[in-house]
Amino acid sequence: MRLLFLFLSVFCFVAPPCHAARAPLLSRAVGDGFGVQIKGWIAAKEDLERIHAAGFGFVRFAIGWTEIEKELGHYDWQQTDALVARVRRAGLKMVVPLLGGHPSYGGFVPAPPNNVDHDLVRVRAPMTPEAIQAYARFTAQVVLRYGSKDIVWEIWNEPDLARFWPPKADVQHFSVLAEAACKTMRSVVPDAFIVGPSLGRIPDPQDDVGSAFFESFLSSGASACMDAITVHPYRHGDEEPEAVFKDYRRLFPLMIKHRVSKPLLNTEWGYTGTQVSEEKRADYALRTRLIDVMWGVPLSIWYEWKDSRPDPEDDEGHFGLVYADRKAKPAFKWIERLLPVLRHAVLERQIHTLNPRDVLLLFSAPEGKQILVGWSLREKDYPSVSFKKEGGKEGVFLSSCPSVLGVSSSLWEISLDRP
Repeated sequence: MRLLFLFLSVFCFVAPPCHAARAPLLSRAVGDGFGVQIKGWIAAKEDLERIHAAGFGFVRFAIGWTEIEKELGHYDWQQTDALVARVRRAGLKMVVPLLGGHPSYGGFVPAPPNNVDHDLVRVRAPMTPEAIQAYARFTAQVVLRYGSKDIVWEIWNEPDLARFWPPKADVQHFSVLAEAACKTMRSVVPDAFIVGPSLGRIPDPQDDVGSAFFESFLSSGASACMDAITVHPYRHGDEEPEAVFKDYRRLFPLMIKHRVSKPLLNTEWGYTGTQVSEEKRADYALRTRLIDVMWGVPLSIWYEWKDSRPDPEDDEGHFGLVYADRKAKPAFKWIERLLPVLRHAVLERQIHTLNPRDVLLLFSAPEGKQILVGWSLREKDYPSVSFKKEGGKEGVFLSSCPSVLGVSSSLWEISLDRP
């Protein structure tokens, strides 16, 4: 069944969507399909160049409706023009959620209690026909201005949470909005790559999160219009990223049930330094991407680039790969070391291991190279990996952090020293 899920998850990726012919935005390569969330308005040229040099292929940032349509019918592109130009000069592609209500069409509502943004009020989500039409016009203007060659357009962000769909989540209204926006965007840029719903909570019976929102969206006209389905598979606290396996085992059957044969994308996922040590985050950061590669998920976005809040106890402020002063954390140091080697590498196969907590992946890279990558979920007594390559036999110990174990034109007789 897992092979079936993998096949269906990449079906429209290997056989491109039928809306219009387009150069592929997504690839199966590790780095090309790995990105990091930025706060667009403070992302400097040096940040973007550093992100690209580390091996990332994408950045993700939101464009808010009220940031552009500051006066009804008048669009201010100054900030976003400058940001998109900086990103393109850095050689990065983009995932851009288009989100936020507009007070002129819905006013304000009380913010959810104890919200992480510490807001008292939020702008009401667009739910009236007038508001939906206005939002669709805004999204069309954005995609018309910035095009489709290097941008994945995401309609909204986490509409299943009251924080982003005030006053409370409503899949029917969101689906109407998403379908109207998607069709309007396609009317002006037919080959735009449009995705959603950017699900904030994965269906999980143990966490009292049902599948109703996800299934309702999958059966909607919005889902039919889109090129891919997006989710945010955050874990609880310091739960290992491999725990996402159980989520993917639930999501792919739901997509099969509703005959949605499109890629599944992971457009936001990370761990905060207030709940997970920086050393463990260094273990987890690349594992999140490699796990997605194993499951045929062609795009993974790490949240986020830089710590965004000074309070040392504020969970939301410490997801960064670098500190607020841009000093590298251990996770970014490890990414800088490993990801450039895997930037264009494509998974060839997973090597069978007797102990499922040991992971060995064999990649094909340009110029005829094979790259062996591995890690272990054991807490101690890590096994040794032996393999043959041109020039002889080698042995390397696994650790909890993914490592390049060998690079050669050919690698064979790969095995562990114990189960």
